[in-house]
Amino acid sequence: MISTTMGNTALIQWQPPKEMVGELMGYQLQYKRTDEETFTSLELSKTKDHHTVTELYKGATYVFRLSARNRAGAGEAYVKEISTPEDVPTGFPLNLKVTGLTQSSTQLTWEPPNLKERNGKITHYMVVYRDINNQQDNTSRTTDPHLTIEGLNPDTTYDIRVQAFTSKGAGPLSPSIQSRTMSNAISLKFSRTVFLQILYNQQSVEVEGNQKRKLIMQLQPDTDYSFVLTSRGLIAGGLQQQVSIRTAPDLIKTKPITQMSQGGKMTINLPKVQTTTRVRSVWSKAKLDRRALCGARIPLLSLPV
Repeated sequence: MISTTMGNTALIQWQPPKEMVGELMGYQLQYKRTDEETFTSLELSKTKDHHTVTELYKGATYVFRLSARNRAGAGEAYVKEISTPEDVPTGFPLNLKVTGLTQSSTQLTWEPPNLKERNGKITHYMVVYRDINNQQDNTSRTTDPHLTIEGLNPDTTYDIRVQAFTSKGAGPLSPSIQSRTMSNAISLKFSRTVFLQILYNQQSVEVEGNQKRKLIMQLQPDTDYSFVLTSRGLIAGGLQQQVSIRTAPDLIKTKPITQMSQGGKMTINLPKVQTTTRVRSVWSKAKLDRRALCGARIPLLSLPV
């Protein structure tokens, strides 16, 4: 005879076998949950006629096997299944986390409570959430260990908890996590002009986002410049691209003097070069005019806005 008692225990009672081959040496008691593979085995003396098994899980089904034992070993076992009564969960769902966000929804996943703390079959979960600036709780029910909360406000922080239920009622709420929905401030209409900024050496210039290049004039010769392209208004922490250059030395401040001589020959008198940089080649007049311009053409890189 096997019966459950108060708490997480089961009382097993028996009588000695009426017919037995050989001398009775004792009893072997084995038990396990139906979802387990290995039995717990106990060797009991021949004078015992009962035993109390403790620390059983609530709301679980167990298999018990009792057999008499002689000198040759254990005989045929008496087998019986019992189910312990269910209770409310004593543990909360584990590993609650956010797995997805939009402007109006938050996707959540979690795991069931520890097996010993479920106290029965989990019938469903309740997700409890609220705006951190509002004391009013909202709830969503699901039978799965995941849920997407819909209808949230954009750019808002929510406090979220979850609890498990058995047929006997609700367990404790999990520790809360906080999740902030995405902002809709970055949504731009296609008709709106997006502006970018080029920052360099404590100066800045503004350009439209659809431009591919920008010519920046009046730079100093033989000078290092660092150009940063950024979305306007997102200088701190925004998306940026950076490029560093050095402008050419101011080699020629006046135009070369040309003289035509007899025989069709041309003599070009170059002005004195005011630099220690080695002159590697001489350019044509058209190229010299362009070379004298202290400017830099900066390519614009596409930025997400």
